[in-house]
Amino acid sequence: MFIAIDGPDGSGKTTLAKSLVDQWNSEGTAAIYTCEPTYDSEPGRQLRQMMRSGEILDIYAFADLFVEDRKEHIRTLIMPAITQGEVVVCDRYKYSALAYQQLQGVDADYLIEKNRTCLIPDFIFILMPQDPEVLCQRIARRGQARDVFEERDFLQRTLSCYEKLPEYFPKEKIFFLNAEDTTEENIQRIKKIIAG
Repeated sequence: MFIAIDGPDGSGKTTLAKSLVDQWNSEGTAAIYTCEPTYDSEPGRQLRQMMRSGEILDIYAFADLFVEDRKEHIRTLIMPAITQGEVVVCDRYKYSALAYQQLQGVDADYLIEKNRTCLIPDFIFILMPQDPEVLCQRIARRGQARDVFEERDFLQRTLSCYEKLPEYFPKEKIFFLNAEDTTEENIQRIKKIIAG
């Protein structure tokens, strides 16, 4: 099974994804955590450097680099793990591309087409806060260097893009979770949705 957990910066997706994997492993279900952009591929390393520096010269080349990283990620980690019967929980996936890269000026249809051949997750969970200020407070508490995607105004504008995801991917199983709920509450919701 392949699960994507996505949402704006500061929504708690990394904590949720890692906690979900830990809980499944403790219950005897083989699960692995992974994220995008990746750390192991050359495209992933380039993307992370560009986001830290804020030096994104060509928005379409930047978008293409994300797709290149994603396809390598699917080929080298996601598909092999699924084939071995593991549950793969991915922290960010193509849904981030639709949200963030549109705000940079990349056409939504271009992004959808570029990601068309990428593996579709069995379930997609999007963490959304009711109050955008929650995101800014969480990011500030991290005490980490901010990247270009973590500017206050930019974070707030991503929310409307995430809300449109079901329109872009009407056949995909996209579920919204409240980012202000506890991690455990959202884990239980995820398990209930998966169980049907």
